[in-house]
Amino acid sequence: MEAVIAAGIFAMVFAGLYAVSDRAKRLVSQGELAADVQRNCLGRIEQLRSYGWAKVSSPSAIATMLATPTTSSTTFTKEVVTVYLVDLPQTTPLPTPAPTTTAVSTTPLFTVTKDGTNAPVISPAGFDPNTSVVQRALNFRVYTQTVGTTQSYERELSTVIAKSASR
Repeated sequence: MEAVIAAGIFAMVFAGLYAVSDRAKRLVSQGELAADVQRNCLGRIEQLRSYGWAKVSSPSAIATMLATPTTSSTTFTKEVVTVYLVDLPQTTPLPTPAPTTTAVSTTPLFTVTKDGTNAPVISPAGFDPNTSVVQRALNFRVYTQTVGTTQSYERELSTVIAKSASR
């Protein structure tokens, strides 16, 4: 009788250890997916920063970037790069009266969206990159999403890239 009770306790302890290790495995897997989404956003931001002005202001160049997968092994459900104008007042020489700071545009110049393995789509389709080349700075929002077994993982990062005389 004592051996049966000891075997039952022993089985319960191992069942508990198995449940804890399975939960830990799922948490690690979810953490890896969340980290892949974060790394993808950071990688796309760095790609944009490494491009010259002619590329970052061109929707087709950004579409080419999104068509090329990052080093991640995760297949992302959605990747979006949205480009906004950034209004920068002139600072030198300081005009009189001093210019007022204008709000950042809430209407995007263009958006490049890649859903799953489909080709990236540029919106609006007839966007003319020459309208953004005259700007001195653009705000880029990079969004990445993937769906795990139990939940969706999303991340959005933003950066401002200013036009440089050398690039």
